[in-house]
Amino acid sequence: MKANGNISPVQIYAGDIYDVALVKGRLIRDGIEVFLLDEIKGTLCAWQTYPGKRGIVKLLVMPEDVSKASQLVRKVKKSKKN
Repeated sequence: MKANGNISPVQIYAGDIYDVALVKGRLIRDGIEVFLLDEIKGTLCAWQTYPGKRGIVKLLVMPEDVSKASQLVRKVKKSKKN
């Protein structure tokens, strides 16, 4: 969790840019700071981030937000199924 004394964000979700945007919006709305990893590479060069699949973009949050963010991710996934 710590790299060189700094607190590092934790990955809580990964998906294509559209799924990540949906989850990101919900987290931001609930006051959680969000970071994206491989946003451009996962969209433009999908084969490099996750061969054989659609582009994968990773969503990260700060360690103190993991619990709340994980609950919100589950809610978003559940609402997508319905």
